[in-house]
Amino acid sequence: MRIHERNWILLGLVLLCVVTNALLRPAERHALERTPLFAQLDLRAAGRIVVSGEGEDLLVLERGDEGWILASLHGFPAHAWVVDELLARLRGITTESLVSDDPQAHALFGVADGARHVRVETGEGRLLAELLVGPGPEGRGSHVRLPQAPEVYRSPALAYIELDPRRYLEAGLLEFDPAALTRLGLALPGEGLVAELERLDDGRWRTAGGRLLTPARIEPLIAWASHLYLSEVVARETTPAHGLGGEGWARLVLTEEGESGAHELVVGAEVPDGLGDRFATSPGWERPWVVTVSAQTAERLRDLARALAR
Repeated sequence: MRIHERNWILLGLVLLCVVTNALLRPAERHALERTPLFAQLDLRAAGRIVVSGEGEDLLVLERGDEGWILASLHGFPAHAWVVDELLARLRGITTESLVSDDPQAHALFGVADGARHVRVETGEGRLLAELLVGPGPEGRGSHVRLPQAPEVYRSPALAYIELDPRRYLEAGLLEFDPAALTRLGLALPGEGLVAELERLDDGRWRTAGGRLLTPARIEPLIAWASHLYLSEVVARETTPAHGLGGEGWARLVLTEEGESGAHELVVGAEVPDGLGDRFATSPGWERPWVVTVSAQTAERLRDLARALAR
C-alpha cells in the first residue's frame, strides 16, 4: 500500500515533536532539581541551629572551636556527623518536591503555625535557613514549609527533626585505638580490688604481680570498653553527691602509646531512682561533665574488676 506524501509529512512532524520533548524535558527536570529551597544555606558557614516547638524546650546546637556542641545541654559535645548530615539534608530539599500550595492543608501536613520550628544561622547570627517541619507520611521523612509561605514540600531523606538532645550526643565515653594500648587499669575501691596490667611485646598481658594473661583474656574487655556509651548528661560539673571524688566507685584507665596518653572513666554513686544507673565522668574531658551509665555497664565493670584482681 502506497503511503501518501501528506502522511509522511505528518509522521515526520510527530517524530520531531517526540525528539524535541525528549531533549527538553530532562533539561527542564534537571533545572528544577538544582533549585534548592534553601539556596543561601552555606554548610560551612552554619554556626548555630535552634529547634523549638510550641510548649517544648529549645534544642540549641552551636559550632565551637572543637566542633558542634549542645549549648542547651551543658555544652556537651554533639555528634558532628549527625549535625552535618542534618544540614546536608536541609540543603538537599528542592522546589521540585512541592506537594501543596493550599494554606488549608498546612495542618494536614503538620506544618501549621506552631509546628516544630528550625532556624539555621551563622555564628554571627545571620539567618541561613528557617522552616517549619512536620512528620512525613507513616513517619517517613518530613514535610517542610517556609514561614509566611503557603507551599509545602516533602523531603523523604530528612528525618523528622527531634528535640531530644540524646539524638545528637557524642555518646561514646572512651575513644582509643585498641591496637595501641600498652596498659590497662581497673579498680573497685569499695571492695579493695585493683587490677593493673601491662601489654608485652609478644601480645600477652602481665599483671602487677607478674602473672601472665593471654590476649584472649583481655581482648573482650578492650572490645567492650571501646563501645561504652553514656545514657544521659546531667550536669556541667561534679558535686559530692555524684560520688566521683577520689577513685569513685570504680575507675577504668586505658593507656595508649604515643601522644594519646591515658583515657579514664570514673564511675560514682547510684542515680537516685535510677534503677542501678550510676554517675560517671572522665578526667580527660574538656569540662568535668557528669553523665550516667547504665546499671549493666556498672555491673560489667564490677565483674571484670573481680575477675582480673584474682
